[in-house]
Amino acid sequence: MTNTDKRVRFLNLLGQLLTYMTKKNIRGIIAWFHRTPEQQKVLFDEGKSKCDGYKKISPHQNWLAVDLYLLNADNQIILSHDPVYAQLGALWEGLGGNWLEEVDDIYHFEYK
Repeated sequence: MTNTDKRVRFLNLLGQLLTYMTKKNIRGIIAWFHRTPEQQKVLFDEGKSKCDGYKKISPHQNWLAVDLYLLNADNQIILSHDPVYAQLGALWEGLGGNWLEEVDDIYHFEYK
């Protein structure tokens, strides 16, 4: 499967996740979809990623991941382990994606 094929499949899965959120009135925003190597390196240097952007490439650099943040009623980002993240993560994995709860990156949804 080519990278383009993977991106098309990823976007299809993301569309299904966002449609589910709309139907369930779950509010959220996508904060990171694509990162340049330089942006990824900054996150690596800050200890926020295990991918340095050069030797180890993040799925964000290949357009195969998003960081999706839930919003509360006051439009503030929910950074805690809200059960809705687990609900979305289970759906995402059921669609064939990878959700990174185990590394405490509950906002990260990537193509598997």
